[in-house]
Amino acid sequence: MSARDAAKIPKRIESIKFGLLDPNEIRKMSAVEIKTADTYKDDGHAYKQGLMDP
Repeated sequence: MSARDAAKIPKRIESIKFGLLDPNEIRKMSAVEIKTADTYKDDGHAYKQGLMDP
């Protein structure tokens, strides 16, 4: 990172805002339809259409 880039990094956060999304907004943002609540198989790979499906 150059000195010029470092100068652009804020030194202090002035404010932060949190909000809630409408369930329909969340569905629009989703990448995959979740069909199982399982996360990982015994071999360590994620289940397709599971919670950790990349």
